[in-house]
Amino acid sequence: MTKAQKQILDIFEKNGGALPSFREIARQIGVSSTNTVSYHIERLRKNGYLDIGRSPQGMANLSLKTILAMDAKPGVYVVLCANKPFYIGSSTNIRKDIIETIIGVDRSPFPQVVDKPDELSIAYHIIESESERADLKQYLTEFYRTKGIDI
Repeated sequence: MTKAQKQILDIFEKNGGALPSFREIARQIGVSSTNTVSYHIERLRKNGYLDIGRSPQGMANLSLKTILAMDAKPGVYVVLCANKPFYIGSSTNIRKDIIETIIGVDRSPFPQVVDKPDELSIAYHIIESESERADLKQYLTEFYRTKGIDI
């Protein structure tokens, strides 16, 4: 087990079996990349050290079944078509927001829903703090912009 993984386990235990956002973990363990945090958490899970049940983040195919199975919690989400992001949302209830925005009657802002529904997916991160949601949404928008993807 690496030093970073031990630190993540300490954070997990101190938080009563829950993990804060990847950005917060990165800050606490002194790394700059949330991908590094994701890697270490995945290694801990695979090796049986970490069992956090329902993940506060993830990626799933976007279907009515998936949306209805989601917890009605606050967070940030990115809708992708053929693995390319086209919408970033921040909500106090991700499930409700997705249903109203993506599955709702007015589909005109999202032609991908009509054209390629089988290629839609959603990446999400459950975040309670409104300011952290705003920070993550801004970060993602800027990140995609640097990659030439304007959302």
